[in-house]
Amino acid sequence: MPIDDEDVEEEDELPPIPIEEEEDELPPIPVSDELPPMPLDEEEDGLPPMPIEEELLKEMNELPIIDESNNKEEEEEEKEEEEDEDLTVGSSENNNEESSTPITLEENDEIPQVSQQQEEEIDSKVLLNEMKEEEEEEDNNEEVFNNEEESNVLKQNEVNVSTLDKPQWLKPSFKVIMYNKEGILSKGEKRIWEIDFFNQKFNNIDINNSNNKYIYKAEHLYQIDKHFTDSKRLALRFMEIKNIFHLIFESNYHRERFFECASCMRKNLFVWCPSICGPNQLKCITELKGTFKDFNNSKLTGTCKVNVFSKPHEIIKIFTMTWNMGGKKKPKDPKSLIDIITINKYDLYVISTQESGFPTDITKCKKYFEKMLGDNYILLTMVTMWEIQLIILVKKIHFLKISNIQGVYKKTGLGNIAGNKGGVGVSFNFNETSMLFISCHLEANHSDEYNDREYLKIRNLNARGIIDAMTIGNPSLDISSQFNYIFLLGDTNYRIELPYDEGVELAKLKKFKDLLKYDQLKQQQREGQVFYGFKECPIKFPPTYKYKGGTLEFDQKKKRTPSYTDRILFKTFPNCPIIAEKYTAKYSNCKHPSDHLPVQCCFKIPTLRPFASIFTKNVDGICEIKFERIKSKLVIRDEINSPTITFYANWLDSNQKNEYPTTTKIEKMKHPEWLSQHIPILKPSTPHKDYLKLQHLSLAIRDSDNNLIGTCILPLKNAVLKCPNVHLFRAPIHAPGGLAAGIMEGRYSIIYQQKDVTKELM
Repeated sequence: MPIDDEDVEEEDELPPIPIEEEEDELPPIPVSDELPPMPLDEEEDGLPPMPIEEELLKEMNELPIIDESNNKEEEEEEKEEEEDEDLTVGSSENNNEESSTPITLEENDEIPQVSQQQEEEIDSKVLLNEMKEEEEEEDNNEEVFNNEEESNVLKQNEVNVSTLDKPQWLKPSFKVIMYNKEGILSKGEKRIWEIDFFNQKFNNIDINNSNNKYIYKAEHLYQIDKHFTDSKRLALRFMEIKNIFHLIFESNYHRERFFECASCMRKNLFVWCPSICGPNQLKCITELKGTFKDFNNSKLTGTCKVNVFSKPHEIIKIFTMTWNMGGKKKPKDPKSLIDIITINKYDLYVISTQESGFPTDITKCKKYFEKMLGDNYILLTMVTMWEIQLIILVKKIHFLKISNIQGVYKKTGLGNIAGNKGGVGVSFNFNETSMLFISCHLEANHSDEYNDREYLKIRNLNARGIIDAMTIGNPSLDISSQFNYIFLLGDTNYRIELPYDEGVELAKLKKFKDLLKYDQLKQQQREGQVFYGFKECPIKFPPTYKYKGGTLEFDQKKKRTPSYTDRILFKTFPNCPIIAEKYTAKYSNCKHPSDHLPVQCCFKIPTLRPFASIFTKNVDGICEIKFERIKSKLVIRDEINSPTITFYANWLDSNQKNEYPTTTKIEKMKHPEWLSQHIPILKPSTPHKDYLKLQHLSLAIRDSDNNLIGTCILPLKNAVLKCPNVHLFRAPIHAPGGLAAGIMEGRYSIIYQQKDVTKELM
């Protein structure tokens, strides 16, 4: 059935499909380089790279559960910062310019923008407004929680368990196969993990002898990691227990319900569950009490408490900075950097350095940065490859919200074996939102020519190689299809293609827009050569390179044209709002002798809290996602032999071989098209409409040799709102290496039917 283009929803910016005569000009799809292993932890699941002392874990577990938020003093300080004088280059004056105009996903006009239908633009703006409103409500609620009497009133919010749709979830049992480092325990024999809300404990029971069991306190659970490739598996970490418990459940449904139960039991974590939140309350501590019958029909009586939010998102602030330190040592006193690193205002601090002078020893680095930021922060992780570093710190109050930490690196220096150039990456989940941070250093110019095209090509290859080498998360997918938010920071070495004198003159006159007309990075992005889909705030600050060390005077010895080599880019899934602001270059009062200026950008993003479907009445029933047709228009030259599409999501089941739902193979063609008979029906394990509206589906195209051709991301929101009507989509396909692969279009529907599978499965 033909698709009417007027009815098609464009999920993202669509790359142009070139005509046959222009095929020779198409950017090549790079072949993946082999990536040397760089685990952050001995465990394949990517648990924290640094050991956390038990006392510190206990301290974090005892921290107040109320999220910290901006106060009036911080707002006043921000206003003062915005009034700073402009950074004046060409002299040694020590001033700063700060871009105070925030940018949202819709407002960035520097590079091609995401094109979405009006309803999606409205949805995004509504959520951004909700982000601001929620911050104000959190301020008010924090004052309430800090008042002991009113806090007690909130804690007395009660729900009788008899009113719950499924009170049995207060004591469920799950059959699992349990692994440890040595392999399968009990020769693959299944065990039973029981969750007891009323007694706040986990019971690990021998399936053949119920008296043989281990008990773990819920308050000691500090990390739950969902497996990246096996949708039935997760890992648990408890304080005071060295073992990491790797559990394989009977299905994705069982894993997701276990995850929800465990999340509700955690003392320092809020779940999203409006059903048990108090009337007109944004957040509360709900006491569940009364009598119920469990899945074994045993009668139980008791009470327990759950930390609940009525809204799905927690807003966090992220400070990012990239700085080429020129191989010079760090300032001895970390406090001397507070003029370029704004302290105590952000939930995450992400510091990317090249030719780094910061400590490579993790203990020394931890001591240095925690001294700068204070006792409220902890070093989450640090990845170092030669002189390229990525350092991430987090507020202690958020530590227990972070999971699935992984790290990776890619060398692009001499012969792709030297680590002086390349990139490192760290990914993790904050609540249920995935994010990836990349620190990179690309090839420099080694000639006196300001427009040396040979080194430009090498930089492009570096960029593609680094993106392609981020085999993090699910190694069979590229990063574009896995992370809600990607941030790329570093010394990209892309130059301004002007003679030295012309560049200096424009910089001194603060004609930054005129300079940027000759910026190689923006040119290469427009041509689709690098970083497809990445965005950047408007640049309203001077070039960041090359200066006489410790001054704001441009270097006159080598006469490198002033350029914006140091950049911060970002990329998001469709329908994932972001506020980016304060994109600026800074000059340090400590007069650090680097020939680069540090660049920073601040972000606000909504992170998705764990959804507690176990306590949410499901009025919708179960659902199926049915595709009628999928067609892909690809920019590659050759026909694809027996192409397939595989569907990925946290809420989809994989088979015994860890394979996700996949279409049947079709005949060889250049622009593959799959019809309904080729496409499997997808069955979400969490079918609630409010939950699915915030989810995405990744579609990966592969050839007969299982090579990844490209991936497409579909947000489900509008399809859920239109169900059971057919939803049309048209979205870009992202190729490995950060390139464009083409366009995917098609039609599908989400169909609900009233059916309760809980008793059947449990």
